[in-house]
Amino acid sequence: MPDNRQPHLSRREFLKLSAVTLVTMLTGNALPALAQQAASPVLYRGSRISPYVALTYDDCYLSYLMLQLEQILTVYPNVKVTFFPIGYALANVERQQPGIWKRLFEQGHEFGYHAFGIDHFNAYTETVDSLHKDYENWYAVLAQVLESTPPVRFARPPFNALSDALLQMYAERGLIPTQFSGGWSGDESSAMAEIRKTKAGDIIQMHIRSEHITNTRLGLAWHAGGPLRFVTLSRLYQIYLTDLGKKERHKRR
Repeated sequence: MPDNRQPHLSRREFLKLSAVTLVTMLTGNALPALAQQAASPVLYRGSRISPYVALTYDDCYLSYLMLQLEQILTVYPNVKVTFFPIGYALANVERQQPGIWKRLFEQGHEFGYHAFGIDHFNAYTETVDSLHKDYENWYAVLAQVLESTPPVRFARPPFNALSDALLQMYAERGLIPTQFSGGWSGDESSAMAEIRKTKAGDIIQMHIRSEHITNTRLGLAWHAGGPLRFVTLSRLYQIYLTDLGKKERHKRR
């Protein structure tokens, strides 16, 4: 695998670079003035203007639940989600459900970096070099199960813990650190309250657990025919930057 490291960037420089790089990859157009309007180097949500939401799934351990989620997503072909699987899960689920990751990828779902393994992962004791190695191990498994080498644009830190070393590694890899603004968790009553509150721009964090598979089914059924559209993080971020550009042009009038 080629070494994609770049010189260390400040958080402000990283924000500008990652935004411009993503827009360029998605649209073929670099919009540096637009990218500089982004408010934080960490992505918590998208635009509140346009009706788009990102569903995200961390860890992705259990193959039988992954299969259930795949079946749910098949019912809603216009829904696209983003997975943040750990490397061990990519390999283990592939052994138990051969081809599942490639199918999901070919259906338009996206993959972001989480970690190769999280049992002994500590963002505050890892070095930048060890984090680069972890990413390389994770990406090697991703490329193997997808039979492809897709761009990876987003990273979610294990346990949602961001350290300086982790932010530096993300910057050197061109990864956008991503958190969340909501979650469809709990029993049916609690989950439905969160599902009803979901609004434009939300990034919903879930895991591959029974409750989250059930709540995904509930949430997509409740929102079916409604104004919200469920898209990958790449699409959500592209729309976020586009809406920032519209606001900037409106200010100049």
